[in-house]
Amino acid sequence: MTFVTSTVLSDFGIQSSMEDVLNEHLGDRTNIHVAVGVDVGKAIVTRLGVHGQRITMCFGRESTEAERLQRISVAKQIRISAEVYDELDDDDLRDEFTKSGKAYVATGLTFGKLDDKQEESAAKADLLRAEARDGRVLVTTKASEATERGVATKPWSKAGVSKNPANTDKELKSE
Repeated sequence: MTFVTSTVLSDFGIQSSMEDVLNEHLGDRTNIHVAVGVDVGKAIVTRLGVHGQRITMCFGRESTEAERLQRISVAKQIRISAEVYDELDDDDLRDEFTKSGKAYVATGLTFGKLDDKQEESAAKADLLRAEARDGRVLVTTKASEATERGVATKPWSKAGVSKNPANTDKELKSE
C-alpha cells in the first residue's frame, strides 16, 4: 500500500467517524458532515507562536490546492487531485472516484461501504470464502487472510463478535 493510498484511506476514516460514529452521539444535530480535499507534494509545515499559543501552518501550492478542493466540495465528499488519483494502488478504492474537472470525487463513501464493495468484488472474482467455525459462519476475502496471520488490514471493521479484536472478517452466528 502506497503512502498516497494510506492517506486517502485516512480521509475515509474521517468520513466514517462522522457518518458512522459521531452522528450517532450528536442527538438532534445529526446533519453534520465533512468534506475533504487532498493533494500531494512538497509543503512547509510549521508551528508559530509562543509556548501554549502556537498554531500549525502549512505553506505550499499543494496545501493551497487541497484547501481549494475541500472548499468546492459538499458534505460527505472526498475530492482528490489527479496526482493523488494516479498514485492509488487499490482498484476498489480508485473505482469509487469519478472525474470532476481536473480532480476526482467520491461521495458518501465510508469504510463499511468500501468493505461491502471489496467483498462484492471478491465474490465476483470467486475469492470469497465461507466456513463454519465454533458455531459461527466466517466469511473471508483474500485481504482478510492477512488477518488470520495477525495483520490488522482493516482496523475500522465492525467485527465485534470476534474473539480476536484485530479480526476484520464478518462472522455470523449460525443457529
